[in-house]
Amino acid sequence: MESNRNYLDTEGIHAPRGLRERKRLETLCAIEDHATRLVLDKGYDNVTVEDIVDAANISKRTFFNYVDSKETAVLGHPVVDLPDEERKEFLAADPQHVTVALVDLILQTSFASRGRSDEFSTLLLSRRKQIFRNNPNIAAPQFGLTIQRFHNIVALVDEFFTLHPERRSLPQTAFPGTESTSGVSEEAVTLTMLCQDAVRIGTLRWTRQPDATNGHRRLRDCCLGAFTLFYDVLGAPPPECLANTTPPNTPDEVPRPSALSSPEASSAEATSTRRSSDSKGNKNTNVDKHTNNNNDDDERNDEK
Repeated sequence: MESNRNYLDTEGIHAPRGLRERKRLETLCAIEDHATRLVLDKGYDNVTVEDIVDAANISKRTFFNYVDSKETAVLGHPVVDLPDEERKEFLAADPQHVTVALVDLILQTSFASRGRSDEFSTLLLSRRKQIFRNNPNIAAPQFGLTIQRFHNIVALVDEFFTLHPERRSLPQTAFPGTESTSGVSEEAVTLTMLCQDAVRIGTLRWTRQPDATNGHRRLRDCCLGAFTLFYDVLGAPPPECLANTTPPNTPDEVPRPSALSSPEASSAEATSTRRSSDSKGNKNTNVDKHTNNNNDDDERNDEK
């Protein structure tokens, strides 16, 4: 399908390879492109499947070969069952970069950007977030799918810790909770929750920046940079495993600085270090005051 928009990633490791694969993804992207554009222009309730197929210049039969409804065309279909390729990539990740790998996994399964260009991934994400804001009622059916995906990711993270027990920081305590979380470790649940929150915060910061359209990789950097905010708010520097982490580069990718070791991160760490030093100073002052008070009491007792 011909289009003036650059839908496909042509150089990354997830770029569609065969002609048939490229054509299929290009058609799906055209459906997503026109569906989201029309809804923003006319309103969700005022757009029909017929409007979308006319704009995309495809048949109704082709439309339903790619998506099952107008809702899916507009909002996307959340990944619930993690694809084998994503599972294998995550389990093969460097144990020292498990946090980075988990953020990448959440981004991929949340925004379905695989094979799409940075330009189109950014545009699609921005449009869908605006559509959700304009139509909060249509987001409810996807919430249950999002919860189910979360539990699937937790199970995968727990599997990763089983393969790399040396990477564990917490005891292998089963998470006390519902049937969905029984049998998985607290560490797997906690790490997944932290990474999901980092993605939420990073996405929010990314959408509020004037250069938010500069690509999906910038979104990734914002999500990784959110970890420095966690440690800054807590008033402690990030641990060495995060502060000195550089996200692993993919093949044929130009090396780029990690968001966790960026100037912003360094500033956050310096601020946290100052807070830690101030706290220690206050503690020492309190100790000195307490010691002086005790000495005064001793002198008074001696006089008596």
